[in-house]
Amino acid sequence: MTRRITAILCAIGAACAPALGQPEYVTLFGTPYDASNGGNVVVGGGSGGTYRWVRTGNTATYTILPSSVSSGRAHCSSDGSVVITEMMNGTSNPNFAANISFAGRWTEATGMVNMGHFMNGGISGTTAQTPFDCSADGNFAVGLGYFGGGLTNFRGFLADFGSGTNIDLPQIGNDGSRANCVSDDGLVVGGWDRNPNTAADRPSVWRKDTMTGLYVQTILPTTGDPMTEAGTVEACDADGSYVAGRSPALSGQIVRWEWDGSQYVAVGLGLIPKGAAVPAAATYSTVETTGISADGNVIIGTVTWRQSINTFRRAIMWTPATGTVDLTDYMVSQGITGLASGTALVNGIGCSSDGTAIVGSNGIGGTGWLILRSGGVGCIQPTEVPTTSTTELSRCRTSAILNAAVVGTAPFTFQWQRNGVNVANGASGTGSTLSGATTNRLSINTADIDDIGAYTCVVTNACGMLTTVPIDLAMLATTANDTCATAVDVVGSNAVPFEMCGAYADTGGASCATSSIGDVWYRYTSTYDGELRISICGTNPSNTVISVYDGCGGTELTCNNDFCGTQSQIDRYNVTTGQVLYVRLAVAATTFSNGAGTITFSQPPARPANDDCANPQVITSVATDFDTSESTTDGTASCRAGSFRDLWYTYTTTRNATIDVNTCGSLFNTVLSLHASCAGPELACNDNSNVFPCTQQSAINDFRIRCGQTVLVRVAGNATGVQGFGNIIVEFDPNQCVGDFNNDGTISSQDFFDFLTEFFAAAPCADVNNTLDVTSQDFFDFIASFFGGC
Repeated sequence: MTRRITAILCAIGAACAPALGQPEYVTLFGTPYDASNGGNVVVGGGSGGTYRWVRTGNTATYTILPSSVSSGRAHCSSDGSVVITEMMNGTSNPNFAANISFAGRWTEATGMVNMGHFMNGGISGTTAQTPFDCSADGNFAVGLGYFGGGLTNFRGFLADFGSGTNIDLPQIGNDGSRANCVSDDGLVVGGWDRNPNTAADRPSVWRKDTMTGLYVQTILPTTGDPMTEAGTVEACDADGSYVAGRSPALSGQIVRWEWDGSQYVAVGLGLIPKGAAVPAAATYSTVETTGISADGNVIIGTVTWRQSINTFRRAIMWTPATGTVDLTDYMVSQGITGLASGTALVNGIGCSSDGTAIVGSNGIGGTGWLILRSGGVGCIQPTEVPTTSTTELSRCRTSAILNAAVVGTAPFTFQWQRNGVNVANGASGTGSTLSGATTNRLSINTADIDDIGAYTCVVTNACGMLTTVPIDLAMLATTANDTCATAVDVVGSNAVPFEMCGAYADTGGASCATSSIGDVWYRYTSTYDGELRISICGTNPSNTVISVYDGCGGTELTCNNDFCGTQSQIDRYNVTTGQVLYVRLAVAATTFSNGAGTITFSQPPARPANDDCANPQVITSVATDFDTSESTTDGTASCRAGSFRDLWYTYTTTRNATIDVNTCGSLFNTVLSLHASCAGPELACNDNSNVFPCTQQSAINDFRIRCGQTVLVRVAGNATGVQGFGNIIVEFDPNQCVGDFNNDGTISSQDFFDFLTEFFAAAPCADVNNTLDVTSQDFFDFIASFFGGC
């Protein structure tokens, strides 16, 4: 009980912690997770890795730790000299894939060192080990590691740097666990254990048995029913006599479990009062406890509540003197400096061991912050931190965003300059428009060459001024073949990379596109007699046009726009050996999207023999395979305008019949049509059969065809660029009604006249009884059927 009595004495007035003055708010970059005593060092995750922010007087420095990971939950020792975080593995260890993250430990003397926690020799997944806390001296670290067959196999670990050992903490449920905090002597670890009954997290504490040297795990009761226990331990004080976290039994409250010498007793530290921050009608959802001071008397966290369908979050704090309070409201009541009026502190993330420094962030991707409860030095000058900006203009990128990121004591003022001269919002006078000239982000819209230069931002706060490192805004170099006069030579079959973003000139037009801009040029020389294909199908730009000319400023010979989706291809253009063509590739739109790709000059494969209607292939079997990939288009279909790449077939019957024709089983969206002749009428047409699993393929059913009749069958893709492998299936059903000789569905005198004509000519179709010979019996059979009604 000695530990608890000491803490209570500190709470009621003993000189156990520094006196607090007017608090100070400092903005930070990224997401801070922990702070040293007094807030002189802050660590967290930022752009490019784990950062370590060091304050000296009213100045600060900002360092990205080498080999670190930006998403790692960094923590530091109480003096800030030791940092634990995630680091990248690299390729040196053959047991682990490159770029897998591990727990790392950093000091000035050692740099970033892999903790070397390799569980059972096998790692699967992307994170092998994630640290979550370290002791005040940095000699102990705890976290979670994956092992065995995948991300479902994980457990908490304790790394002891004094002895150089790593310990896998035991698991009661054996379904996974995580260690979130550790006491300064490493004898107590807090975290959670996966409930095998519900898969929920259960608050857990591991205490070292000094007799056996083993860690003994205890599941802290939360519901009274061991089957449904849930919650977590997130923070531990210096000696583990207080651990804090959440429990469903005390929903909406910070929960502090207190060691009474034999067990932990859960104490709810009170609901945050509803009022200005939390409306009276709100319903508390969860409380996340994320930080605790060494004496257990400052606890930091975040409360989530719901109102109607909306969810809200606010940073909270508990001390014996204040109870549970909204951190924003409390700090404002204490006269905090640097916090802009109306600003809410959203996520409370951690605090220093002495409880004088609190860190957090204002939402995902929001501003990080540090609160110095004792007032710090009154003001910290602006310090620049790494950030990214768009710094290159081109035809593909006509806007730029320049960012200035600083830390220090807010509020800040910003003034952007170009080549040392202040810029202002609004039209520049050279075609561009600027916005954010006096904020941390300058946007330059519809920028051009007149906007290039060195941009700096002058950042000022109450105690100093900073001019950021210049950001050089430049133009992408002009593409070498930007004009016809500088066309790139291409000989024979070749694949040539291109870059449209640097195509500033527009030296031509295209008859097949309503608008085309930003062209590049090629001078092509043929090495053969035959067909030429020029294509960018399957390459990067989304909307292009290709046109071909007999010279610079000459006559357009051929043109294509949107052959394969929104990309272009001159499919088959006849060339002769030595012929020279000038090829223009342009963006077929009013604006650019992207510009890199490959244009291919090649001799296409031979066309199929039945590519033209004049040379159809005879269908001799039920199923006939086809491939339209190299066919051209010379027909149309009434049921689908723009059908693409067709092939032609003929089908003839020796008996009156109905036939079903379909392309079911084909690998693309087909169009099917029947024709009397190449120049004759269309007899039937279908685009989509809409019958599963043949929905996008085609079917023409119950088509009547008379004996000896030949029909042309056309198959095509249903749109530009739609092509591939398939098959035509023809199913034959002979007409058993002999009297309906002309197979028009009715018996009339015309059937009689048609039969007589065929019978006296001894034509094969008069063989109505199918004996392979025309005899008087055929006449008698026809008469019987004709007068009998079938």
